[in-house]
Amino acid sequence: MAKVLARVLTRPDLRPRDDTDLLVEESQLPVLDTTMRNMGYGKSPASSGRLISHQCLYTAIDGRGIRHNFDVHWRISNRHRYARLLDLAELLERSRQIPGHGTHARCPCPVDALLIAALHRASHRGTDRLVWLYDIHQLLAAMNDQEISQLEERAATKGLTVECRAAIAGARHYFGRGAASPPTLSCGVRTIDIWLADLKALPSWRARLALLKEHAFPPADYMRRNGGANNRLVLPIAYLTRGLRGSLRLFRRV
Repeated sequence: MAKVLARVLTRPDLRPRDDTDLLVEESQLPVLDTTMRNMGYGKSPASSGRLISHQCLYTAIDGRGIRHNFDVHWRISNRHRYARLLDLAELLERSRQIPGHGTHARCPCPVDALLIAALHRASHRGTDRLVWLYDIHQLLAAMNDQEISQLEERAATKGLTVECRAAIAGARHYFGRGAASPPTLSCGVRTIDIWLADLKALPSWRARLALLKEHAFPPADYMRRNGGANNRLVLPIAYLTRGLRGSLRLFRRV
């Protein structure tokens, strides 16, 4: 499987993906919303909590029936442990132009791109998807000695050394010479440990309580769409069911 994936991904246009990620300033979200809707994109329904999510999805289906998704982020991660480690201003300062996509299309430099890939993997509890690890492998292969040194320094500065080393070891396990077995960031970690790390990263108790409230009581419209609460009588039952299921998952090791 790894060899097949490696052959396919030598062609970037053949890389399997579900969406195109965009990072924007939160203050520019209304402008972006207008722009996307004018181009025929609709905003997918999601929980409207201010702290529970830092992204939204816009989708359009073209004349051939092909779905196009743009995943818009105003923080680099939904995990509060990572959300503010890399902001748009510093990423733009070190960014690079994307060849063949106009003068204004830019992407993170290789060092920042690898850090983002590492924290993205960690945000998903150490999931070792081959496509993610191959991206990391490709980034490493394109880096020179100076960039490798910058990666180590920036990872240490951002508190991402563990996540970065684990991601690199996983990539080397499948696509190069390295660790005999890929380390995981999630082995033995409970859901409540992840929650506690996010709560600790928030600046105040008010923000922590707000995040807990958003998890426990998403908007009624969201519950109707995703929780099976089709009418007012069912809505309290849907909230109770959500709470019970969430409580059972808190101490489950992932």
